[in-house]
Amino acid sequence: MLHEHRARQAADKKKAGAGWANTGRVFTQEDGSWLRPSHVTDRLTELGEEITLPPGPVRSGCTACATPQPR
Repeated sequence: MLHEHRARQAADKKKAGAGWANTGRVFTQEDGSWLRPSHVTDRLTELGEEITLPPGPVRSGCTACATPQPR
């Protein structure tokens, strides 16, 4: 999965040319710039609604995978 993401990111970098923001980050916007935390939270909320997850807080980082969410 990460290899596929890197391939898409390389295509984005080529398309952006001199406009690419070389942040060194794995997950970026299409121009290479940093993702805004609020954008990530909003997108995760949208995805949760699409698959009908119960409402609850979106937690950041790896703890979200291991921490039970309160209901």
